[in-house]
Amino acid sequence: MIISQLPSHGVSIFFLVLLYILLWQFPQTKDLLMILNQSENHWVATTFFFSSLVVFAFLVGNAHDFSDSTEGFKESLMALDSKEKVLRPLLSMDNKTLMSHKKDLRESETPENFIKRMLPKVLGTILILITAFASLNSFFEIQATNIDNTAGKLFLVAMIPLILSLNQDISNALNAIMVKAGGHDWYPFLLAVILVLGITLLGFFNEGGNDDDLIRLFFSLLFLAFLFFLVTTSYSKIILRIKYRFGGHLVLSIMVATFLFYCALLVEPRIPTNIELNPLTTINVCLLSIFTLLTMLRALGKKTGLPVVSMTLLALVTVGIMTASKSNFDHYDVSTTAKTIEYTKRPSLETYIKQWIQERRPSIEAHSHEKPFIVVFVSSEGGGSRAGLWAFLVNSYLYEENKAYFDRNLFSMTGASGGMVGNAMFYAVASHNYHKNDTINLKNPKGDVFTYKASSIYFNDYLSTSVAALLGRDFFQSILGIWDFCDRSSLLELEWEKGYSAVFKDIDLGEEFLSKQPPSTLGTPPLLIINTVNVQKGNYSLISPVDFSKDYRNLNVFNDFLNDFNRDSLHKSKSIKYSTAMSLSARFPFLSPVGRVKGVGQFMDAGYYDNIGGTVTRRLYNAFEAIVKNDPDFKDIRDKMCPLFLTIGNMDSNKKKPSDQDSVPYRAQIVAPAVGVLNATFWQAEEMKKTFGDEYLVESKKVTIILDKETREALQLTSTVGKEVTPELPLGRHLSRTVIQAMEENLADNKEAMAKLKRLLQEIED
Repeated sequence: MIISQLPSHGVSIFFLVLLYILLWQFPQTKDLLMILNQSENHWVATTFFFSSLVVFAFLVGNAHDFSDSTEGFKESLMALDSKEKVLRPLLSMDNKTLMSHKKDLRESETPENFIKRMLPKVLGTILILITAFASLNSFFEIQATNIDNTAGKLFLVAMIPLILSLNQDISNALNAIMVKAGGHDWYPFLLAVILVLGITLLGFFNEGGNDDDLIRLFFSLLFLAFLFFLVTTSYSKIILRIKYRFGGHLVLSIMVATFLFYCALLVEPRIPTNIELNPLTTINVCLLSIFTLLTMLRALGKKTGLPVVSMTLLALVTVGIMTASKSNFDHYDVSTTAKTIEYTKRPSLETYIKQWIQERRPSIEAHSHEKPFIVVFVSSEGGGSRAGLWAFLVNSYLYEENKAYFDRNLFSMTGASGGMVGNAMFYAVASHNYHKNDTINLKNPKGDVFTYKASSIYFNDYLSTSVAALLGRDFFQSILGIWDFCDRSSLLELEWEKGYSAVFKDIDLGEEFLSKQPPSTLGTPPLLIINTVNVQKGNYSLISPVDFSKDYRNLNVFNDFLNDFNRDSLHKSKSIKYSTAMSLSARFPFLSPVGRVKGVGQFMDAGYYDNIGGTVTRRLYNAFEAIVKNDPDFKDIRDKMCPLFLTIGNMDSNKKKPSDQDSVPYRAQIVAPAVGVLNATFWQAEEMKKTFGDEYLVESKKVTIILDKETREALQLTSTVGKEVTPELPLGRHLSRTVIQAMEENLADNKEAMAKLKRLLQEIED
């Protein structure tokens, strides 16, 4: 009987699955629950999130009633189920008479009608439970104890009583116990009040991001799920009167306000970022509005007798495929700017290496075989804003301690995804100082909230806008292809540019790529190579100030992006922006769209090929070594140079290889291929770390910090305990204040990492 009812709730089930994927499986969004309690306005953020979640669950739990309603507009908004419609005119009766009517209703209701009435409410409760156990899943992953999917199993256990509640005999037996105990009308209301107080009380113990905060969030959401189920399935006279008196107006107000806000996002998706709305709430608002649209289509289908939802979805998919394959569909074309530097003027890799060595010859000659000149090759692992900030911080520390790190000893910087973005942000200011002989430093003035300017840049929400665009106007543009506006990656580039210029006022990330490392007589700075993956060919495409058209030591196995870009006649007068090159390395599907370059191909996150850029670093070193070994000009200094591989790793304590586990987590045949592809992709970084060794492998780690008075006030922490906090480090594009402070503390307090960095600086000094 349950299965027979599921097809009529297809839209609701689709959204439940979608929410599960976002909060359990998708790296850029599943960690958002970690930082909900780390927000500076966590009371407001949590209230908005819980409210939007309840409204979403209410719509899921009543969509069937909305669609089937044949009453007036206001009556339909109350979404009364079959039992509530009968009881509404009877509430003025005395309790004894009303109880008699309720008993008659129970006895006359068939099991099929009982399931039809209860199933939507169960689905709404499941929506909240998915979110609750997602926080528990994050907790177990942080503790590296989720090898056997403990949270998933507990979630299935929690589903058992919900499924049993659809059995009419069990439900009637529980109801009979309540009636016999007396207070049938008061108990549900009092229990609801207790649950609300419990949720609020748990919020008072928030410590700003400790592991325990995730557990408190889990219990709060668990209470919320119980509260929703209680209120929607209880036919207590008190609860029903509250629903009848306020239900219609409240539902109408929320639906209209949410839909209007969503319409505003279609025009300007940066609104959530500007008003500091939590990304989770932004996701809920968008999904809510889309769900409302589908519910209205379903209601229209009921009226007309046509499968309107199916017809609409089929039409959208068909038109979307046709639009995406059009050669003139340019919505996802990469951002460009006017070209002022010709790509053809770039030196070859061989020339670049020789110039780099010749300019540093005096320093190299001053060294000996016993104490050689150190040549630094940097590779930075991907991992969202967490990896980007860590790479920026490590490079900033080395640069501030000794500018020779960049000006003299650093040969190349490369990486993937977030780590590549962090490298590029550091390179922009360091190369500015190098070319213009400027003295911009990378530390904030004393007394600032953050020690490093990198932290000030990353203390921005780079996620909400992308989510709002993904679930809003980019979605419709992908189907219709009739508007002209910035896609979500272009918006991210603008946000990077804005955040960067607010800190480094003289540096513009919106300038063309080669402006940061132009072919000139001003000197040969370190080599910044930005990696991205060519969708059509499946290999790396390198965005670089050197020309790879001539193969040297197998580097031409990769595509030269700028050469390919320049060959198309459409781009003769154009160049890509520096921020665009950064985004091409970090286009993690589907949060960022695959970038299109007409006549060349499509490009996505570099992590899909090698999530640390180590493959490029290894080949660069081979080319460097070959020139030093074979060029007679360097015969007298070839033994005075020594490579040093600085590997900036992203904290990845959440994953363990089968060899590191007590037991192998065997996979079902249906998911084993996908799991294999995923692990093969992202474990390449681990292979590269082993290739370069761990002598100069610098990884971020969780650390305990003491929140000062200013921070505790900013976080609105009411608890007097827990001044020490060990915040979780999320993977996405949104870092909280406490996370950033913890990462700065990690840089200063991580004895293992700091020992390696100081040893590197000592090598440079020697």
